Amino acid sequence: MKYRVSSSAAWAWVAMGSLFCLGCNQSLSQHPPAPGWTNNLGSGSGGTNSDVSVSDASQLPEDSSCADSSNADGSVGDSLHQRDFTNVEMDALPPPAPVPVCSTMISYAQTKVLSELGPSGTILGSVTPDGLTVAWTIPGSSSPGDSKPPSVLVADRSSTDSAFDSPQTVDMGAFAIGQDKVALSPDRLRLVVLRADLQGFLELRRTDPSSAFSPPAEEDFTDINSSVSGTGDALGSPTIAPNDESFIYTRAQAIQESRRTIGAHWPPGSPMNIVYAQGSSQQLKPSALSKDLLTIFVWDEEKLFEFAAWRTHPTDPFERSVRVGAIPSAQPSSSCKALYFTSTGTDGDIYLAQADGSYSP
Repeated sequence: MKYRVSSSAAWAWVAMGSLFCLGCNQSLSQHPPAPGWTNNLGSGSGGTNSDVSVSDASQLPEDSSCADSSNADGSVGDSLHQRDFTNVEMDALPPPAPVPVCSTMISYAQTKVLSELGPSGTILGSVTPDGLTVAWTIPGSSSPGDSKPPSVLVADRSSTDSAFDSPQTVDMGAFAIGQDKVALSPDRLRLVVLRADLQGFLELRRTDPSSAFSPPAEEDFTDINSSVSGTGDALGSPTIAPNDESFIYTRAQAIQESRRTIGAHWPPGSPMNIVYAQGSSQQLKPSALSKDLLTIFVWDEEKLFEFAAWRTHPTDPFERSVRVGAIPSAQPSSSCKALYFTSTGTDGDIYLAQADGSYSP
């Protein structure tokens, strides 16, 4: 009989063989350490540990048990090397897990203010991965005699060493938009906004960063919008991943992830599985995804702090999380060596700030 080593279990079997066969009396009660996130942006940190377990041990060859791991005189023999692996196909071994771009060994400090965004309540929507374009939402007003809708502003710059140009107010035409964050595509040419009825997204496009955006249209969001129609589910927090193939948003308090190939419509997607170290919360809002899709930054509207969560593969659940601090709308640069977020000034206004990161092993 031949045994094929599955991709999910192969490395665990090989790496843990000596534990089970050469140290049968040892306990695996210790958990692997939680990730550490060092920062000077806020107080406190947290994380989750995950248990080490082996599922479905019946799939291992019979001679992988500990029964034959000792000699007659009670000494431990080199049974691992004596085993016959000729019937095990090792070609299914996967490569080691990739190191995330936003490493848990990055320390953020040296905060600096980049520009003023607007009055209290202003929402930072998106900073492109290259740091050259920023978009945000100025809150509207429903006060009698002073009613006005929310407005969206976009500012560009030629390099990360220069200041942002004067912001341009985006013309929404006849469309009313919701008071929520907006999303920029990584090429700086598309802008996603939420409809005022919270039942759909709209997209605006421009031909280059110096030109104006076209009027809003459903464009690539017809599938998502139609899936919500008639359900009463509120949408929100649009976020485009740096690879332009993943779209994150909220639907009825759940964070959804939609995947596509560039040029296709965004499908409705499915809820993301995020292990949250700080317990349950009904008001989680995604801020950004890292370039490799392995790290997500999320704002907890209930507890008023940002946290980051990690996964080992873009299709895996986020199994580790750590508190970053009271820095709303945290968004990493392409290399994750800069973190953009909003800061409240002494005048109560909202500013775009940047923290520079360095590796601290």
